[in-house]
Amino acid sequence: MNSVIREKLESLRAEIRRLCKCCHVRHLGLFGSATLDRFDPKNSDLDFLVGFQDGFTTLDNYLALAEGLEDLFERCLIHGYDSVDDEIVWRVIQEKLPLLLQQAEALLARPDSPKSK
Repeated sequence: MNSVIREKLESLRAEIRRLCKCCHVRHLGLFGSATLDRFDPKNSDLDFLVGFQDGFTTLDNYLALAEGLEDLFERCLIHGYDSVDDEIVWRVIQEKLPLLLQQAEALLARPDSPKSK
């Protein structure tokens, strides 16, 4: 993880926990460039994966969490994906999805997989 982000997360740990409790967040994960050394503190965005407690996946909770995280990290977290190239997405689906499916099936076929028990 990028050292700038690690330090920021540590300094905001209590505030993030309070925000998550207030918004009924079950788990909050950081992914993307912030978890890598290529993170640029001036230009990179922050990508969070969020799971809400059962029955609390509401727009109000989502927006309150996003606004709270934006305030804490002093950067915009919500951005659009309207410039996604459909041809690239389709090529990835055609070329990479079969490989992912094979890998998932191999994992599920292992004797120690949850499905086999």
